[in-house]
Amino acid sequence: MRALFLGFDGGSTRAQEPFAQLALALHLKGHEIVWLAEAGSAAALLAQKLELPNHTVPRIRVVGARRTLAISERISDQGSELVLYQGDRTEPIALFSALPYPQVSLVEFYRAEKGQAVRQKSVGGFLARTVHRVAFSDPQQEERSLESIRFRARGGRRVVFVDRDGTLNAEVGPIRVPGDLEILPGVGEGLRALDKGDYQIVVITNQAAVGRGDLTLAQLDCIHGRLRELLRREGIEISAIYSCPHTPQAECDCRKPEPGLILQAAGDLGIRMEESWVIGDSMRDIGAGQSIGIPSILVKTGWGGADPRAAELEGKFTPAQKARDFTAASEWILRHESRPRVRRGT
Repeated sequence: MRALFLGFDGGSTRAQEPFAQLALALHLKGHEIVWLAEAGSAAALLAQKLELPNHTVPRIRVVGARRTLAISERISDQGSELVLYQGDRTEPIALFSALPYPQVSLVEFYRAEKGQAVRQKSVGGFLARTVHRVAFSDPQQEERSLESIRFRARGGRRVVFVDRDGTLNAEVGPIRVPGDLEILPGVGEGLRALDKGDYQIVVITNQAAVGRGDLTLAQLDCIHGRLRELLRREGIEISAIYSCPHTPQAECDCRKPEPGLILQAAGDLGIRMEESWVIGDSMRDIGAGQSIGIPSILVKTGWGGADPRAAELEGKFTPAQKARDFTAASEWILRHESRPRVRRGT
């Protein structure tokens, strides 16, 4: 996601630190974050301390509508999908209602334990804007809340669920450092075609290295940060990444071929399952989709269907199509969008 954090609270560094820490956590996960503050303010100094990507505007000593206008004159369109601010403030609503940013969702973070999810606000002569309210909790939950807001704002709710290793990036065994992840040829082209076809991309991946203790969740976040960065260079923003950190011995319901990751994403984001697809390089990917009626395409990159559980799962599941690579899989989906849903696996 591309998010613009407004650090114009005017409060102390301590008061703004939880908000800034959220921005930093999302930045480290690979989201495109900009922290906007007035030069020399507590918010600007905090951004420097935390090494946040930031953009400062000159000190503005006017108030009210004139202040809003002055800020708007200094903000270039960052291509942001979300604008976040802290506390019950009217300035962001006035600012972004006055400017031609209909694609931008406003998100207000608050400290209360309970509150309305969204509300309508109107400031002065400005049009009312829907404001999404998100409570401070933990970075993981806040990330999911923001992904859900972004997902719904984009309109289309159909998804291609995509495996990671062997499908998006080369299968080189467990990836333990970000530099080992490289995007496969043709993936960018295929993702752009799906994006143009109004599909959003959700990555679903088994990462047993976490359960074995070979990889921490923080290290996994850094690896996924590189994935987001590399795909952003291809013009693609991933809607969400869902990972199973468990080993096979844990017998969880989220490790593919179980469909838990897909079902969790569907619940979080409001996905139209009947219009969605799965692309992967293993029979575990095929099983995760087909077991809940989602057509699944097997690519011949990575495992190419010869994964360790292939013999066991081939008797239960059959891919809707086999494709040479991700580009071919994407083309097949776009040609068969009206294809009837597959029969669930037994």
